[in-house]
Amino acid sequence: MELVVSLFVVGLLSAICAPLIADFYQKTQFNDTVHVIEDAILQARQAALSKGLRSTLCPYLNDHTCGEDWGNGLLILQSEQPVYQHQGFPHHISLTLKAALSQPHLVFDSMGFTNQNGHFIVSQQRGTCLYTAKIMIRKSGHWHTIFDHTCEAT
Repeated sequence: MELVVSLFVVGLLSAICAPLIADFYQKTQFNDTVHVIEDAILQARQAALSKGLRSTLCPYLNDHTCGEDWGNGLLILQSEQPVYQHQGFPHHISLTLKAALSQPHLVFDSMGFTNQNGHFIVSQQRGTCLYTAKIMIRKSGHWHTIFDHTCEAT
């Protein structure tokens, strides 16, 4: 009898905790993605400032080549050599760059300025809620992040 009660309690706690753990895991992945992008912006800018050379932040295709899909990861090139790379993001997180000049990458010059204003949009659908982070980058090379979420009534 004690075993049945113990199994019932374990099953009940699992049913209550499993959705909370899954939601926590998704929130963590979302926040990690935002932090990876912010870190890449900082590294690209710092690489340009410290070496006095232009650095490019672009979507990852392979170790030496920029691609077109930000979901594949990030690559920082300086003098055509890789400085930093992050391969892939979780498939349920969407990542896009909206830029003033419609170029698929950001270039930081030796003074730390970018070639265009733009913003990364990170989004994740969780149930009826859409979570977004907009990382706004100014031509000065500085950025700030705005978090938001909207939920549909059920």
